[in-house]
Amino acid sequence: MKVRENGGMTVSTAVPFKVADLSLAESGRHQIRLAEHEMPHGMAAFGSVRVTQMVTGYSKRALLTEQFLGFEPLDLPERSYETLAMWLTLPAPGGSEEERFKFAMGLHAVEHALSTALPVLVGCDPGDTGSTWTMGHHSCGLPMVILFDEAPGGVGICESGFRRLPAWLDLALRVVEGCPCEEGCPACLLTPRCESRNAALDKRQGIATLKSLQLSRSAAGYNPRR
Repeated sequence: MKVRENGGMTVSTAVPFKVADLSLAESGRHQIRLAEHEMPHGMAAFGSVRVTQMVTGYSKRALLTEQFLGFEPLDLPERSYETLAMWLTLPAPGGSEEERFKFAMGLHAVEHALSTALPVLVGCDPGDTGSTWTMGHHSCGLPMVILFDEAPGGVGICESGFRRLPAWLDLALRVVEGCPCEEGCPACLLTPRCESRNAALDKRQGIATLKSLQLSRSAAGYNPRR
């Protein structure tokens, strides 16, 4: 895996064609403080972020076999904008390096599951939102999944998801757990928009993490308006 850091979020990606750098925007601090909701095993929050996207190159693959043929670097300017986002912060996993890597693959699966479920929940197009995940966000050093409105300024998609977080988690879990595939498929987890080409995904660990998030918000009596 290739790790890139550009002043904000560190993103692990097998094919470095895109870097997403999300940092909490100063203009959204008050809003973020109001929206944060502590849970026993994590935290759900909503607020303003700055997204920086940069295309660093593209990979060449055979049309029929998808055999890797090489990587062409590009020198293009960054695209940066403020928007609205929802994020889940989880406790740092313990255990062996193998166990931590398994947790990371499950976190990646949670990102995909939430991205798949959100358009169904709120009635938007999959391309209206973006997402990323990290095992250690620079602001807190903890694992985090972030979903954000792709439109500058935000249009309320992730805010709607945040306010309906219990239903969002339930739907994501039903989609993934109810799919008969073994390791993830286009119906539940795989997406052409994944920066790492759907590598390092663990469906079973993703289901376990989603269930722990369900228990967390249930035990905390989740209420984003309080």
